[in-house]
Amino acid sequence: MRSVHLTGSAHADPAPATRWTAYGSSITQCSAAAGPSETWPALVARALDWDLTCLGFGGQCHLDPVAVRTITGIPADVVSLCLGINVQGGATMSQRTFGPQVAGLIDQVRTGHPAAVIAVITPIVSPPLESTPNAVGVTLEWMRDAIADVVAGTDDDRLHLIDGPSIIGHQDVHLLSDEVHPDAVGYRLMGERLAAALGPLRR
Repeated sequence: MRSVHLTGSAHADPAPATRWTAYGSSITQCSAAAGPSETWPALVARALDWDLTCLGFGGQCHLDPVAVRTITGIPADVVSLCLGINVQGGATMSQRTFGPQVAGLIDQVRTGHPAAVIAVITPIVSPPLESTPNAVGVTLEWMRDAIADVVAGTDDDRLHLIDGPSIIGHQDVHLLSDEVHPDAVGYRLMGERLAAALGPLRR
């Protein structure tokens, strides 16, 4: 058993008022970050003083029902959904099924969190996947357009789209350790840019 001993008086800071759930892939899990406090969700939470629940699942962001139930079951004022890269890499949804699945995910999150800000983040740049179709004919460029179409097709003024290439784009590919995942410097850059993109949505 481990313990913490403090000398003198101490007090716990109050929990941040804004509760944020971040859902995504290994790019949200950030295994290549310099440490747990250097992941992009942790950096954003610290910059904005938000209370973070991170649901970054390496290789497993496929809009699964259990993930949706988890997201809707956690109290949240902000929900970010970083979608697409695992579906493209795993060829788990086609051009017929991907858009409706994204729409269904957003609808369920909205039902679970009627007043929350929802930010849908399209995939960051990954050069090998941009225009090369996977086994079911889906490219990363097409996925961004499909996600944007879903968001644009709603009348939800608390639903927002964040363009992935504006966070890590073609000018930043030197920060991709394997042409998919950012390195430690890349995750810090993601934290800076996503703090700037997400922060104003809560006001």
